[in-house]
Amino acid sequence: MNNYSSEGNLQLWSTPILVEKQNLSDEVNKRLKEIAIEAERKASCSGSFYDRRGYYNLFDLDDPVIREFEILMSQKFRQYLYQGVRDARAYDWDVDVRAFANIYEYGQRIRPHYHHACDFVSVYYVDVGDGAKAPFKTNEDGRLVVIDPRGTVQYPFDQKSKRVPTEQGMFVCHPATLWHESETFFANGMRVMISCEYTIVHEHRKAFSRLAKVEHPNPPQIKVDQAPTDTIYTQHYR
Repeated sequence: MNNYSSEGNLQLWSTPILVEKQNLSDEVNKRLKEIAIEAERKASCSGSFYDRRGYYNLFDLDDPVIREFEILMSQKFRQYLYQGVRDARAYDWDVDVRAFANIYEYGQRIRPHYHHACDFVSVYYVDVGDGAKAPFKTNEDGRLVVIDPRGTVQYPFDQKSKRVPTEQGMFVCHPATLWHESETFFANGMRVMISCEYTIVHEHRKAFSRLAKVEHPNPPQIKVDQAPTDTIYTQHYR
């Protein structure tokens, strides 16, 4: 436990967020978009992008572009750990990772959420559409919205969330516990993103083993029912 003996205004538990433009080639981004669309359609119940029911990992694919992208994500994540989190072991840790796609079309967004069962999360913007605007007045532009992780404060109310402009090649990394969402996407085309979830395989985690399974002596009649529309994606228009 860290003890603070100094007095005055101390900023504790700050949230480091890395926002950095990457310079992948058009050919690489085009291939990443193809891979993302194919993966999401395969994971869907209906062939759309909004009813994903299974988990997958893009890094399991045998594709040279995916290998190149994985190396870039490792570089950027470890840079974030070292410079943002100030973890001296950033380049030594074993890290478990899962990569998956998120795709929006016109009028769609993702609701506020955080990522469980991992330590950190990142998003890379493969494609952000053609930049067309909605045919009505709106202050939403498909930006990433990150939400203050502290308890609700009365004032200043305009500081409870921050909006991060998005463009092709933008990379954002932050703790998995940070609540975030997106504004509604009003451009033409698709907004294609690849997210990564990172888990540090530290000594404490390595000490765990799988708990033995046992039979239930009197199985309760609990119905497991997940409606097809039970998703964090939502659509507001057309």
